[in-house]
Amino acid sequence: MKFLLTPDTTLNSKVSVALKLDTRNSFSNSKIVNINGVSGGISFGRKRSKLLLGYYWANYKSNLRFIDFSKNRASLINLDYYTKIDLHYFNLMYYHYLINSYRWQLSLPVEVGIGTGDVSQESFGSDLQIWKKEDLFVPLQLGLRVDYKATRYLGLNVMAGYRHSLKIYELSNAFSGPYYSYGISLFTDPMWPDFKKWRATRKNSKVQAKP
Repeated sequence: MKFLLTPDTTLNSKVSVALKLDTRNSFSNSKIVNINGVSGGISFGRKRSKLLLGYYWANYKSNLRFIDFSKNRASLINLDYYTKIDLHYFNLMYYHYLINSYRWQLSLPVEVGIGTGDVSQESFGSDLQIWKKEDLFVPLQLGLRVDYKATRYLGLNVMAGYRHSLKIYELSNAFSGPYYSYGISLFTDPMWPDFKKWRATRKNSKVQAKP
């Protein structure tokens, strides 16, 4: 029986393709906001560090006015209106693995992103849009992620970290703060080497089966 923290020596140190689906829960104005994303890139090195480029998006609605672009608009705010944010950004991520064993992975995700957020104030009872502004969104993120390998290809993960949006932009107040996520892990590193071994074994079996 292999130890839980024994390094996984079956992993290939060559560069391979890495894919990741991601849903993060962030706290914004005492409300949980889901930020979804998909990313792709490469795995490399003995511990399979990852360099990924992802695309993330979120739709946020609030009854509270937590972004104030100018004092002139204060007279437009009342209970019949809500603030809406459509967030879209690209994210460059580096996952540094402290542990990558037969059963556990422990990594430090470091991320920097850039994108835009369309912020508007709209009426509850109609399609009336009071005002709208597009703002630049530049998040810096640092976290800690733990993956449990239930099988060679599937497992569970939990991640927590902190997002800091550059304060020169208005969206910094809305999306600076802690985030967390949990879900199912898909381990892509062993898939291609295992497939090649299976194909080679099958080919040899066919050759040996010939009269």
